[in-house]
Amino acid sequence: MLADVVAEVAEVFDDPYVHVGGDEVSAAAWPGVDVAAVQARFTDRVVAEVLRAGRVPVVWDEAWHPGLDPGVVVQVWRGHGR
Repeated sequence: MLADVVAEVAEVFDDPYVHVGGDEVSAAAWPGVDVAAVQARFTDRVVAEVLRAGRVPVVWDEAWHPGLDPGVVVQVWRGHGR
């Protein structure tokens, strides 16, 4: 399903960038789950599909994690001091 959604977005919107978000994951809502690891894994899956569609993925700074594909644009909104 993820591949189908990304393919349709790439077909409908003729822009080189696809913003996939990736913020506001609350660890409190998922007790006992390594939320950062799950978010990183999901972000990597979405990024892979966007790259496969020939587009540049964009994520919010909360979705950045070590090992994130270097082709991803990270949109920082919280400022440089954090």
